[in-house]
Amino acid sequence: MDCPGYLSAMSEYLDGELAGPEAEAFERHRAGCARCRALLAVVDQMRRLYADERYFAMPEGAGARLRQALATGLDEPLAPAALRPPAVAPPPPPRRRAWLGFGADTGRLRAVAWVAAAAVVLLAVSVSRWQASASTTSGWLMDSHCYAAFKSHPGDHPSDCLLKCARQGWTLGLVDAKGDFEPFNAAGKAKAIAAVEASHEKNRLWVTVKTAPSRGPTLNVVALTLSQPATR
Repeated sequence: MDCPGYLSAMSEYLDGELAGPEAEAFERHRAGCARCRALLAVVDQMRRLYADERYFAMPEGAGARLRQALATGLDEPLAPAALRPPAVAPPPPPRRRAWLGFGADTGRLRAVAWVAAAAVVLLAVSVSRWQASASTTSGWLMDSHCYAAFKSHPGDHPSDCLLKCARQGWTLGLVDAKGDFEPFNAAGKAKAIAAVEASHEKNRLWVTVKTAPSRGPTLNVVALTLSQPATR
């Protein structure tokens, strides 16, 4: 898994929805990439802060002070200042709670806020760059075991055979216009199996995939659909 693939899987990882080989690839990349590891830590911390209702709760005594202020204001026209009872001093504000272990150190809080804001900007820029660099390709869905036999006529490869080979551990991919086999990553294989199992068209396995940049020959599949074969 490379950095764009890691970024695309981050939300599923934080929600606990990443499993199997894709989760293992995510963990391996996190262990070896300091930048991605730091980004995950910041995003996870921001998510936890936004989910903690304590940071958005009204301070203690706010309701009582508001009622007192309203009562004093309403009494103003009827009771001259000389006849009004002495104002009761409001209770001292509660001690500021520590945030991220920094207590009331304003400078450190500002530094943490700046880092969080920078992380959001970095995340947005990374997503934009990743989306701009994604590409789309189409071809016949194939498994590596049957490629040699069906290379010259990939449209005849049946879905039952493909699913059987996929479950036995063979790599899935597509046969492009040049007749070359382009293997999918683990996520692409899972998406292909799900699409074939859900399809009513069992023997015309033309597939269109959206891919992110990859450093190797494997297609880094982020979206996959079965469609009608391209006409020439």
